[in-house]
Amino acid sequence: MTRELSVGLHLYQPPREASHKNLRHIKTDPQNYQETGKNWTEVITEECYHPLAKKGLLEKVSFTCYGILREQLEKGDRQTLSVIQESISSNGVGDPFIHPLLPDLIKEDKEILTGAGINSLGFTPKYFWAPESALDNETLAILSKSGYRGVICAPEQIELESGGFCDNKPVFLELPGKINLLALPFNRRFSGALAFAEKHNSNVFAKQFILPTAYQLKEDEICIGWTDGETFGWHWKFGDIFLEYLLNNALPNHGINTIPINDLEIKNPLRGRLKERTAWSCPHGNLIRWQGVCSCGQGDLSWKAPFYKSHQKLNDAVTKIVKKEFGLKQEDYIELMASSFDKHFKNPGGVHTTPRLSLISAKVSALTSRTSCGTFFDDPHFSGNINLLFAAQTFEHLKDAGLLKQAATIEGQYKKCLAAIPDPKNPGKTVLDMLSNLLNQ
Repeated sequence: MTRELSVGLHLYQPPREASHKNLRHIKTDPQNYQETGKNWTEVITEECYHPLAKKGLLEKVSFTCYGILREQLEKGDRQTLSVIQESISSNGVGDPFIHPLLPDLIKEDKEILTGAGINSLGFTPKYFWAPESALDNETLAILSKSGYRGVICAPEQIELESGGFCDNKPVFLELPGKINLLALPFNRRFSGALAFAEKHNSNVFAKQFILPTAYQLKEDEICIGWTDGETFGWHWKFGDIFLEYLLNNALPNHGINTIPINDLEIKNPLRGRLKERTAWSCPHGNLIRWQGVCSCGQGDLSWKAPFYKSHQKLNDAVTKIVKKEFGLKQEDYIELMASSFDKHFKNPGGVHTTPRLSLISAKVSALTSRTSCGTFFDDPHFSGNINLLFAAQTFEHLKDAGLLKQAATIEGQYKKCLAAIPDPKNPGKTVLDMLSNLLNQ
């Protein structure tokens, strides 16, 4: 009997450079990577994305390549981007273009980013991968309304009506308003092995982590392995070679075919509900890893909550200004933002812009400043500079729009928040000092 399973890769890198001309010189990578003369995304592309594309592996796996990464590849490696674009219509999984935690956004921002992701791709994929797989029922309803059939998530995020664990079991999620959306939980053991197990020998890996599950699959079950694409070539040296042999030799030799998630035949899904505000990379619920003190982290984590809230407040303040200035109906405002999100993300500012363009770009930058990367790690110096950079870009766009007074007010409030956040790496200093050092490069 031939078995079928899917391997899924999450390709994503945060934006490392500003588009505004006044901030383009700023580097956000940790210092040891800046010394290479390339930014971190360029290094990972060389070691991971380019080999995966060149070897034809993106034609054999399912993957999400976030809009913000595609924007960077457009500037840095169009050959790899071309391969991604050729494969994404058949093997692609949807995304919200950038990487904030969706449950922490207001409804209209969720709608903007859902639309931005679809518009950037040019079509609505079957399935969606949320940043950190973090979901709530409001997001699910928006995805359903936007044309998505389902979401991919961790098995721990689903509670079955019948009880038990939902590895290998597709689930219809019951939502208010009789909305049904399909959840495809990845297989925890398979996915964990793809991410963390040794990758010296594809045959040994298949026998140890894949065959025991694949041979026990029932007719109405599926098996999805999901991990970060950066695993193959970046986190694990020569991981692209391992994956190539696994997909082309080790699995087929045992009667196992890999097919795209979009081609999986879904039979007899169970019924259940989403455990809201959960994620694949933190088992504690409530997304506390990104917003406060969580046992996932180490050291002084007191900076996380105020840092996270400072960018939430910034986005809220800019939203009020934009909506007041445009005076649009709610649905028209959402459509305006979603339909041109990628265009305004690239706005260079200065003489190349208009007040209207600058104002929308300010909102796009404020949303981008909420990327989850800044508080994922224990130290704000690792990725927090990205949040700080896009907050600074927000103010530049507001000034370009002629809103000097509003820009000064919001910037003052933002800096006041940063001045109250201790820098855990440098006792006696604050995150405001980080911002100052960043802007004075």
